[in-house]
Amino acid sequence: MNADDVFEIVDNDIIKTICHTFKLPPPEEDTFLYAAEGIQLKLHHVQEELKSGRKWQYQFKGQLVDVTQSDVDAYTHIFKSSTATAKLLKSFLENAKKNSTRPAIAAYLNIRRRIVPVLEAKLSRKKTHLNPFFDIWCLACKQLGFMGPLQVGGYDDPRKVHLTHSLLPIFMHHFGCAVPCWETLQLIELVAAHRLVLDVGCGNGYWTWILRNMGVQVEAVDDKSSSWRTMWIDDIVGADAVTYLKKRKSADEVLLLVYPIVGGNKLTQRILEAFKGDTVCYVGTQNANRYTAFADKTMMEYFEQRGGWQMVASSPMPSFPGKDDALQIFVRVTK
Repeated sequence: MNADDVFEIVDNDIIKTICHTFKLPPPEEDTFLYAAEGIQLKLHHVQEELKSGRKWQYQFKGQLVDVTQSDVDAYTHIFKSSTATAKLLKSFLENAKKNSTRPAIAAYLNIRRRIVPVLEAKLSRKKTHLNPFFDIWCLACKQLGFMGPLQVGGYDDPRKVHLTHSLLPIFMHHFGCAVPCWETLQLIELVAAHRLVLDVGCGNGYWTWILRNMGVQVEAVDDKSSSWRTMWIDDIVGADAVTYLKKRKSADEVLLLVYPIVGGNKLTQRILEAFKGDTVCYVGTQNANRYTAFADKTMMEYFEQRGGWQMVASSPMPSFPGKDDALQIFVRVTK
């Protein structure tokens, strides 16, 4: 798929769109086993789940709460390339009915968005932007009744981190673990400032693909220990992340970490310590559910404890049921 191509949603149907886009057989004939989040399933299983009409369940003040379509639309519109994120976030809060879950979600997202003025002033809108993952995510939010992370009732409890929808493994295999939006991509482009971005642990390459479409120089690196049904690029450097970074000679590069896994070998910490540059773009969970990066701290806490780094941007991203994703950018202030 090229930057000037058109991505089409087929019949307002997620699975039909997946099959059409990636030229897959009909769901009932497809034998591929999607594995992620401790789940193993086939396309027809997810299709049946979606057809059942079951929604994501929000609990607020001890009760299950219904979500309106207008609230879902208001949430997804925040992240469109044609809208101003800060303005839409404010509207998301100001226009929320007090007896709904929306005020709590909106207040949380507004608090989480912090961008230094020099970057904020450079953000702009774009009428159209090819981002298939975002488009199909919007449809998923509508069908699942999801309007953002509600940080009450144990939403950020590490024991509940795998409570999500069976659609997520499908998205992971065909697109990736996190949905990029226009503001996220713009911020990465701005801090890169024509420098090379190292997409370390790039997975199937979706983030590299979409950043390259914007003119950003990206080198994609992965140890290729995971398999993906769809690959977005064909020039991934196969290498261990830490070894690769230690061999880099230039310090004038940007590190992009998208959904770094939590492992027993302190992989995220070793990657960050091996990086010689002064700019780290982290995409992952922003709450305390320990789903990405570290088992005992958030990325923000890591850099606060390490010292010598400053967070210049924290921007909420499109999330999925059970998740709370954001882009956080850290720059070195001392060497």
